[in-house]
Amino acid sequence: SDGGGNGGGDGGGDGGSGHVRASYTSRPAEAQSARDEDIVLSLAQLFIAEPSVCTAFSRLVPRVFVGHLKLGSDARARLNAQLLRTSLEPKLQHLVANTDEMVTAPFFWNAEVMPLCTREVVSKKYSALNSATLQRKDGSELHLYSQLLALLLRLSSHKGGNSHQIARRTREVLDQFERNPDQQSFLLSVFDDLDARSRASPLAFDEIELTVLSEVAQNGVETLASVSDLNGTASRLCVQAMTTLLQGYVKNEQPREWSRLFKEATSVGFMVKYMFRESLSLAKSKFVEAAKNKDNYKKLLNPSEAQELISTLVLSTLSAFGEVGIFDPSKLAEIDFLNQPELLVNLVNESRSRDSRQDKEDMLLMTDVTGAWMQHMVERRFPPLAPHFTQAFTVMMMARFFETYLLDRSDPQRQAAKKGKLKLKAFVAQMATGEGKSI
Repeated sequence: SDGGGNGGGDGGGDGGSGHVRASYTSRPAEAQSARDEDIVLSLAQLFIAEPSVCTAFSRLVPRVFVGHLKLGSDARARLNAQLLRTSLEPKLQHLVANTDEMVTAPFFWNAEVMPLCTREVVSKKYSALNSATLQRKDGSELHLYSQLLALLLRLSSHKGGNSHQIARRTREVLDQFERNPDQQSFLLSVFDDLDARSRASPLAFDEIELTVLSEVAQNGVETLASVSDLNGTASRLCVQAMTTLLQGYVKNEQPREWSRLFKEATSVGFMVKYMFRESLSLAKSKFVEAAKNKDNYKKLLNPSEAQELISTLVLSTLSAFGEVGIFDPSKLAEIDFLNQPELLVNLVNESRSRDSRQDKEDMLLMTDVTGAWMQHMVERRFPPLAPHFTQAFTVMMMARFFETYLLDRSDPQRQAAKKGKLKLKAFVAQMATGEGKSI
């Protein structure tokens, strides 16, 4: 009945349910809230102890974090302390204490996902990732395991599927990175860009398998290793240029293109490495040495005349080329030419205005040709790399040879050059494999 004991109706006697209800609703709001919080925290504790069995708390997510466990509340602090005291890996504390992103996600309160955050699992399976950190420029620390875990869970959840699938995809990537310390180091160098990209365009990541991240990182490792064996400043600048390129891929290119771009970066690295290790003084000395070596002319019909011709071409070409070249290599390290290739094209074109160029028509022409070639490469979305010194010397020598000895002109100087024992018809240059096509 509605009333118990001696009374009837809703206002019943001393011991009926009406009395209980009246007593319950007459509690102060604070006491009621505290009781509810105790219930919520008890359910949370049961879930933490037996996540596969005591699942009641997971059904309260995410609503419970809007009310009883609101960020900054005493109850939330008690939950954080409870997690840390029982099982949570300490380095992951910020994921639950400082933000709602992880704890309000339904997939987090799951028997397959929650263990990835526990001290036991992290220390047993992911100790290397948990030790990997990077000091940012602003002094803050990037902890790889916690940030990578959050990113993978977020992207895997966005892909869809049940909690088992979300956890499986996440573990696959974590396992790959755990086995490869070099990949961890590379991932740290691009992680902030990767994280920002994943938040801005999560749909773009649905087009790839998340395991591609490990493949991309490995190609990044190999690319940087291929350019890091130079000496001193050259090595630092080369690695810096390639790191900037790879970071640009993560920032600006579609994730579905990363695998291809990172594979191609090894070839780009080879060319960039050449740019930084090239020595103008060494190239000049080798050309002069070859011109002076009489053994190179022994089998020719008129060796002394041939040597004099080659020596003249070499010395005049090196003089015209100057001590800097087509562009100032010291400025190469100051520009992000791999991500903004037009900067390198501009650097080449600006060299025309040097005072030392004004009376050197062949060098001006060489600069124009180089600028046009580089612009063509930019339009085809290739790195606009300038010709090697050896290539530039050879082209300029050929041009001088043609103009001086083959071109049909009545200029007295050219007529004098054509006289002699040599019957000149062609200039043939032998270059290393791969150099000739560009010439």
